[in-house]
Amino acid sequence: AAFDGFNTTLGAGTLATQRDGRERRPAPAILAWARDRIAATPFLRRLVKHRELASDWIALPSTGRADLAQGPEYWVPDDADLARMILYRTAGTSGHALGVPSDPVAVNAYLPLIQYALGRWGLTLELAPERVSHFLVGHQARTVSYPASFSYWNGAGFAKLNLHPDAWRDPADAQAYFDAFQPQFLAGDPLSFAAMANLGLLARPLALLTTAVAMSPALKDLLREQYGCPVIDWYSLTETGALAYACPLGEGYHW
Repeated sequence: AAFDGFNTTLGAGTLATQRDGRERRPAPAILAWARDRIAATPFLRRLVKHRELASDWIALPSTGRADLAQGPEYWVPDDADLARMILYRTAGTSGHALGVPSDPVAVNAYLPLIQYALGRWGLTLELAPERVSHFLVGHQARTVSYPASFSYWNGAGFAKLNLHPDAWRDPADAQAYFDAFQPQFLAGDPLSFAAMANLGLLARPLALLTTAVAMSPALKDLLREQYGCPVIDWYSLTETGALAYACPLGEGYHW
């Protein structure tokens, strides 16, 4: 229920939330939402001050990871329900590990956004309790692995897996796991996907969603050929959530 309005707006693609291609500022509905969140958030109030968003959008000052590290409490909106707050820890890929204040809805908003992006690539997931939506694959000496299911995706299954050989009792177990659950798409960083290809793991996903760091064109071509599916750049940060996905026509990113 928490995603109903969000997903309706996302799927509708209404003119209220889309900007003209010639515009250098967001659509009026997005500007109205931004004004509301700026007014409610201490750090953004200080940053934006009395600037008019519609006319000054491209001149607004930017922020960085250091701003969040120095005062995470100032990023919590005044009207936030603190009983719902969770502390989401970054891995520290682009710096030291950092605790990011967040909300369960914000964390799980990845699901409709991923589904929307896959849809723009012409891909449809079968979301049911007897299906597995995807695996998030990693390749690390030590990391957490776990299964889960998503109520928003009709109980479809999910697993975060570590493909490092030391994470399995037998080298063949990883392939057996893939064969048993047949994930519909795979998500992971380029290093993990490269390890997956080198291990010779067989799968037929609808897509590979690559994130965290940039993937080289050579690796993208290798994965596309080996797994017979599109390799989609997914641009997101723990500090911000999902930001963009690669255009199916190869024309940069959709934000």
